[in-house]
Amino acid sequence: MARWFVSRHSTTLSWLCATQGEADVIVPHLESVERIQRGDRVYGNLPLHLAFAVCELGAEYWAVSVPVAQEQRGQELADAQIFRDAVVERFMVTRPAEQ
Repeated sequence: MARWFVSRHSTTLSWLCATQGEADVIVPHLESVERIQRGDRVYGNLPLHLAFAVCELGAEYWAVSVPVAQEQRGQELADAQIFRDAVVERFMVTRPAEQ
């Protein structure tokens, strides 16, 4: 099982290491899931189609989020705010059978 950290933000990566342990793979963006294996854990913020692909492979998707006020959206967050407020939650992304 490999632990993947997907983020371009150094503070988020530091927070993940502090709360989830060391990563086996660190990438700023996940372009494809071809290297991800069943049982891997992928931490970060992924577009839905990639989160779905991770889950479909039998890997785990763990989203990182930081609750912010509307006026803070789109702005860089302070390191202290990330360490204080960030959370990681597991999601299982599926598609309905009928499309």
